[in-house]
Amino acid sequence: MRFKTKLKIEAGRLDLTPLIDVVFLLLIFFMLSSSFIFQPGIKVKLPESDVSETKKEKSFEIILTQENLIFFNSERISIEGLKRKMKIIGRNFPEAVVIIKADENTRHKNVVRIMSIAKMNGIKKLGIATRPVEESHEK
Repeated sequence: MRFKTKLKIEAGRLDLTPLIDVVFLLLIFFMLSSSFIFQPGIKVKLPESDVSETKKEKSFEIILTQENLIFFNSERISIEGLKRKMKIIGRNFPEAVVIIKADENTRHKNVVRIMSIAKMNGIKKLGIATRPVEESHEK
């Protein structure tokens, strides 16, 4: 006597839910563990320099773009508005550092003009932001 066997071979299904969970966990891990350095605001190509120094004092940032637009702490400002801000800084923060971030293609006379406005208003500490020299240019 022969019994009939009812064997069916079913194709297995791959459950993607655990795989997606692992991928999202890895994504979150790498996002949290990596450090991002964002310089918000205006894109300025700084000139290169071999010397670098960082300041820990109270500082104000003036950005001068290639198109001669002036930004004070990431806020667009006119030259007259800059003069007023410099007067306030010179009066209220005598030890503050004013950092000028000028595009490398901007005219030198515009940088000098901003520096003279700062000096006329009693600001003693001025800095010019630069970027490190790339090694390919050193050779």
